[in-house]
Amino acid sequence: MQALNLVHPRDPHYPTTPALRERLARTGIISPTAPPQRQNEPPATPATTPAAARTFTDAERSLIRQVHGYMPAAQLLGILNARVTGDRGSTATLHTLEQLHAEMAAITATAAPGPISDWASLRKILARARAAGILALITEQLIDDFAVVFSLNAKQALSLKDIVLAAAQEDRT
Repeated sequence: MQALNLVHPRDPHYPTTPALRERLARTGIISPTAPPQRQNEPPATPATTPAAARTFTDAERSLIRQVHGYMPAAQLLGILNARVTGDRGSTATLHTLEQLHAEMAAITATAAPGPISDWASLRKILARARAAGILALITEQLIDDFAVVFSLNAKQALSLKDIVLAAAQEDRT
C-alpha cells in the first residue's frame, strides 16, 4: 500500500512521537521513510517559504470549491499535495496550509453575495453565475423543478423565469 502523505513533515501538525509516526505509517497516512520533525523546530513561516510558491490550478480550485465545506483543511491539503506529487514528482513544490486557507477565504467571500435588495445586487449575482458558467446551464425546466422543491408560488416562479432566462438569452445572442 502506498502512503498518502496527508501531512507533510514540515507541517506543524506532523506527528512528533515515534509511536504515532509508526502507527500512521502502517495505515498509509504518512510515508514510513519521512523524516521526523524536531520538537524545537519552529513551524514554517511565509519568510521561509520559497519565493516561487505554487499557485492552485483551475482543477484544484474547483476541488477546493466543491469539498472545502465538508472536509477538514488538513485532509484536503493532503489530497491536493498528493495530486501535485503524483503529477510532478516528489521534488515538486507543495501547497501550504496558509495558501489553502487563503483560497478558501476567497471562495467564501465571492460565494456569499448577501441579500438581494435591488437590481444592482441581482446584476452582480447574475454576473457571478455567468462567469462561473452556471447561467448557461439554467433551463425553464430547471426553474420549474426549483419552484416545486422550494415551494415557490406562481408569481415567484414567473419572476425567476423572466429574470434568469432573459439574462441567459442575452448571453446566447
